[in-house]
Amino acid sequence: MAYFSNGEEFMEFNNEWCCKCIHGGETGLDCPVLELQERLNRQEANKVDSVLDIFIPLQDGVYRCKMFLRSKF
Repeated sequence: MAYFSNGEEFMEFNNEWCCKCIHGGETGLDCPVLELQERLNRQEANKVDSVLDIFIPLQDGVYRCKMFLRSKF
């Protein structure tokens, strides 16, 4: 599951996905995935069927955002 144990892990994810996405990039639109992450990160950390697994699954050793839409910027 996309549990970020520290700020550095989150920043790596943010740089790879959020900064390049229409939901969290230059447009300033709110991102529902980041909102879930902020609210549920700790309480969902050890759940088998976490909602965060749906939106940020671990695939081939990399967390990938299912809501990612590349920004034009």
